[in-house]
Amino acid sequence: MRSLQHHLGSRSSAGRVVLAACVLGGTAAVAAGDWPIDVHVWRIIPRESGSVDYYRVVEDPALPYIRADYKPGYDTAVLGIEVPSSSART
Repeated sequence: MRSLQHHLGSRSSAGRVVLAACVLGGTAAVAAGDWPIDVHVWRIIPRESGSVDYYRVVEDPALPYIRADYKPGYDTAVLGIEVPSSSART
């Protein structure tokens, strides 16, 4: 399995924005080939992150979303998901 960060590493930033809109915005249409992703499956990638996980899921009844509560001095925290090898694009 690959992390989504690895999967999107070679993609344009526009592709990352579209993914973020689908995951966080909830109003973007899901096109063929897109993956709707449950906000609850995102995890900190330890090798890419500091010791503080400043992300949390907000259980909004309309649409749960990921919220960051960054404070100055925190190291970077990187979220990712596992992408099954069968779903990864090369």
